Amino acid sequence: YGPADSRWDTSRIAAFTEVLGFYGLCYWYTYQVSSLGLGPIWMSDNEGAKQKAAKLLDEGHIFAFGLSEKEHGADIYSSDMVVTATGEGKYTARGRKYYIGNGNKAGKVSVFGRMADGSGYVIRIGAPLDNFPTGDGARDVARYHGLIEAAVERAPAQYLWSYKRFRPAKGEPDPYRKGALRGAP
Repeated sequence: YGPADSRWDTSRIAAFTEVLGFYGLCYWYTYQVSSLGLGPIWMSDNEGAKQKAAKLLDEGHIFAFGLSEKEHGADIYSSDMVVTATGEGKYTARGRKYYIGNGNKAGKVSVFGRMADGSGYVIRIGAPLDNFPTGDGARDVARYHGLIEAAVERAPAQYLWSYKRFRPAKGEPDPYRKGALRGAP
């Protein structure tokens, strides 16, 4: 979306957030809330929303994030905002948000609610890991990554694919771009 060198890069966003925090809370806050508002758009399957977000970014807009409610704060599981599918990819939202960061200036607002039909967020909590850590770092990491891979296989659409955890050296194969080398266009 946008120019060829554009991408969502969580690690770079986090690093830039630290720089902004050094220079002033007003810079950090606007940027951080814009990142929170953009995350759900980039993670969605809504191509139209992604194209619109890219255009708005190009135009210099900030984004907003609506989660908090007066009665529940930021507890998404207690949300009174109910979203109902009305057909043809359209939804109706009923409820109120208490505070929407960047809401007064944003080009687009991501608002969180719960689906009326009960679908939505599911959290799975497994049993504690036996004999972990073992003292063998390689074995512990392999075990931990195996658990992450199993979770991704259960629900691949929910994994934060934009998080680029592995950083190969320049010229090495890029695991996120098939056949491309890191640093190559």
